[in-house]
Amino acid sequence: MSEWRQKIAALVSDYSKIHVYAVDPGAVASLQPFYEEAQKLGIAGDWFAEGWAADHAESHYKTMAQMEATLGYAVGREAVLMGQQVNFEQAYARLKFFREQHYQTIFISDHWKDIATLFRPHATEQPLLPHRFLVPDQEAYELQRSTLPTIGLTEQQIDSCIEVFLHTGVARSLDKIDQITDAHVDKLRKRYGISGRSVIMLLDNVDRKGTALLGFGWQNCLDLAIAYKDEYEPGTKFLVKPHPRQDMREIEAYIRNMPPRTDIEIVTEMEGEPFIKLCDEVWGMTTVLLVIARHAGKPIRAFMAERTGMGALDSNAHIEPYAILGWGDFAASRQHYPEQQNQTPVRHNRYSIR
Repeated sequence: MSEWRQKIAALVSDYSKIHVYAVDPGAVASLQPFYEEAQKLGIAGDWFAEGWAADHAESHYKTMAQMEATLGYAVGREAVLMGQQVNFEQAYARLKFFREQHYQTIFISDHWKDIATLFRPHATEQPLLPHRFLVPDQEAYELQRSTLPTIGLTEQQIDSCIEVFLHTGVARSLDKIDQITDAHVDKLRKRYGISGRSVIMLLDNVDRKGTALLGFGWQNCLDLAIAYKDEYEPGTKFLVKPHPRQDMREIEAYIRNMPPRTDIEIVTEMEGEPFIKLCDEVWGMTTVLLVIARHAGKPIRAFMAERTGMGALDSNAHIEPYAILGWGDFAASRQHYPEQQNQTPVRHNRYSIR
């Protein structure tokens, strides 16, 4: 068993039963290893899902209606593992419910963003922490440790629950990448017509409202990435992978409205790991897949077009050095990779995308 799996097994073995609650894709990926180790130990309980996780549920998932009808008070040291989600009010309500039912609550953070208000969405509510708040690394620890006092928590309350663990989603993905065969990679090459270099652009599900706050959304980041590709990678196959929560038809319509080109393909597969293995470079916005790609040894670029101060908070130390906010960052981005430092760009009309 790998070292990171051993660490998870040691954690779950401290409880009599492990239940899981997940909503968003990142949470599902991060929580799955905990559930797998609990199954091996014979202490796996129910896996509850809503939102995206419910829409893509496997047979062992239960709905929230089933949870409310069947999940009684905890018996012994039963625990519920919760993943991070974008709906802070919903997460707070679920955490409150689990605590009221006397379950040990373990919150698994899978990103490097300030989520303090998840534990107090409204000033009229009391701050509510899980029994254990696991963060992926020291960077995340310092961020959460500095922001949690803003919702009225004392240092003693914070220190009693927050701890550096590991990013199980990243560890699991790196194992998956190692296990992807050359035959599988070749199959993807044929499917997407790749004969030479290729890059993949991983989109985030940022809508128009989010773009107004962050400055960047999937549309202007995709435009900026294509402009970068045309400047430095004119002969490279450009794959675009929608976020799991995005409507692929919207992405297809957006690309159809561009001037005709044969170098862009939309990825239909759900998992990103095979394309990290396949592609020469991995591009994106703020997705954790960029962190995974960097650990896998692939060059990365993080496009955050027209980023605002609020948008800067969506970045993190792992991807910020590779951030491209506009045309002015193109040349500097080549300096991260020695073989690209002296490359002469191919000049294109910067407004030729649309």
